[in-house]
Amino acid sequence: MLKKKWLFMFFCLFIVLCLIMGSLSSCRKEETSETKREAIGKKFIKETEEQRNERMAWWREASFGLFIHWGLYAIPAGEWKGETDHAEWILTTAQIPVDEYEKFAPQFNPVKFDAAEWVRIAKNAGMKYIIITSK
Repeated sequence: MLKKKWLFMFFCLFIVLCLIMGSLSSCRKEETSETKREAIGKKFIKETEEQRNERMAWWREASFGLFIHWGLYAIPAGEWKGETDHAEWILTTAQIPVDEYEKFAPQFNPVKFDAAEWVRIAKNAGMKYIIITSK
């Protein structure tokens, strides 16, 4: 029961952080540095400035969405050996040995997962997209 409470609290905290990050990103000025864009994006994506602006138009319009980090890191819920300052990078930040981390795999069984409910909550909050990351 305590683990479920921590998972729920972790999920709620994650939602709040997403809401904050979404509102902060809408306040941020658009990056205009061609040098930075060339160094990052143009190495991987061959497109004109017009094509990029067309591709990014939807993202700029949506501006508020939900990132869900879905994986084994939900099991320890940010806590390792009494430290609670970890998140989805817990394997790295807590320096958990891989053989210990792998023991979480049999525990990750989200039987109460309800995608429709998650979408309903996101839509009710005004979110325009959901991105799920997993390892």
